[in-house]
Parts: sequence; C-alpha cells; structure tokens
Amino acid sequence: MGRELYCLNCGASALKKLPNNAPVGDFVCPSCDDEYELKAKSGKLSERVPDGAHPRPPLAPTARRAGWIGCNINLKNVPEAGRIFVVKNGALVPKELVLERWNQTRFLRRGGVEARGWLLEVLRCVEQFGSAEFTLAEMYAFEDRLSRTYPENQHVREKIRQQLQVLRDHGLVDFLGRGLYRRSR
Repeated sequence: MGRELYCLNCGASALKKLPNNAPVGDFVCPSCDDEYELKAKSGKLSERVPDGAHPRPPLAPTARRAGWIGCNINLKNVPEAGRIFVVKNGALVPKELVLERWNQTRFLRRGGVEARGWLLEVLRCVEQFGSAEFTLAEMYAFEDRLSRTYPENQHVREKIRQQLQVLRDHGLVDFLGRGLYRRSR
C-alpha cells in the first residue's frame, strides 16, 4: 500500500507506513503529512465500516477484542462527491481523475463542523434528484428536513442559496441561470 498508493492531497508518489496501532491512520504522506487509513474488503462495501481510535465505550471484558475502542463510519451519510475511489470494481481509477475529484472536495477541510455540515446536507439534497438538472424551487422542497436538522436557523432558504453558491464556486454544481442548476458530476 505505501509503495503503490500515492498521496491524494499533494500527489506524492509514495506513502510511509505508520506504526501498528497508530491512533488515527495507517499511512502518512512524507511530503504533506496527510494521513490515511486503509479500509479494504473483498466484495461490495457495506454501509458501515469499522474504524478505530475514536471514543466510544470499550468492548466488555468478555468480548473477543476486550477493551477495543472504536466506532463505525456510516458511509450512507457520505455524499457521492466524497466517495473517491482509487480502485473501483477491481480496476485502478486513473490518478489524474482521483486527484481531480479529491481537489474538488478539499475545501471541506476548512471551516467549522457546522459549516461543513450545511454544505454536506445541501450536497446530499442535490444528489437526491434523479436528473442532473434541478431548480431552486425543487431545492426548497428540502426546507423542512433542513429546518429539523438545524432548528436554530430561521433563514433556511437563504442558507440553501448560500450553500449552492459555495458548491458552484468549487465546481460541484453549475448555475445555469433563472433558478436552474446542474450537478457537475
């Protein structure tokens, strides 16, 4: 893995293996210090992937892996734009495509949790449309759902428009004019 996989963040040609049981990752980029955790499975990935080193109650003393502390990553909540494959259906995805997709979502690292949350929620709404094109009026159909997710926000429609602008600025949606949008990929 360290020899064959490249850094998605900076494109460096190799990763360095971290010591076993490192708290966050399995590999690190020697150029930019980005960390990666390897998740692999034969067959199709399920919606939940076990992860380690994140607080949750340790397993009971009677458990096979007693004392293990970890969590599950719920992939169902990850928007399609955030599902960046290096290998898909047994074939390598071209490095240029992987780096392009990674760079397109890299802006999500900035800002607070709530700001990222809004972006991800609006992006999930965008991805629910059957066709690539959608209208602002169709986005407003998610107002109740977003109001329940963010009950303190009294300006949900304005926030939807704002988040669509951010997604447009980062190339995830195109604004076609007169309240019409299109998913970029």
